[in-house]
Amino acid sequence: MKNFRKIISKTLIDELGLDAVMLSRLDGDKPICIELRDGAEIYITSEDNDFLMVFIEVTIKDVRKIRMQSSKVIDLFIEDEDLMMNIKKDKFIALCYIDKKIKNIESKLLDKLVSLNTFSDIINN
Repeated sequence: MKNFRKIISKTLIDELGLDAVMLSRLDGDKPICIELRDGAEIYITSEDNDFLMVFIEVTIKDVRKIRMQSSKVIDLFIEDEDLMMNIKKDKFIALCYIDKKIKNIESKLLDKLVSLNTFSDIINN
């Protein structure tokens, strides 16, 4: 099983094409945060030693926008059965768990990052 830092590095550098200099702050198995253009943040943490937890908290600025985009949000969750959601008073949370033992964990993590980025775009645009 790969360690957290290696999974994150391989996903972001090899799969996503980020410059390695941008990952200089990776520190062992400590959680990381990826800031998106719209200000939302995707968090990745290692739960126990078996799973990665990937989640995003999107601030709800206008409930009417959520209602107008609800079909797109639901479609996203139907397409990706690993995603779960929760709505708090002013936050929309989407999360998933990824088994660290699977062979293609980097591509699976990349798929989840893309899904969460799409989720943020739907809510914020």
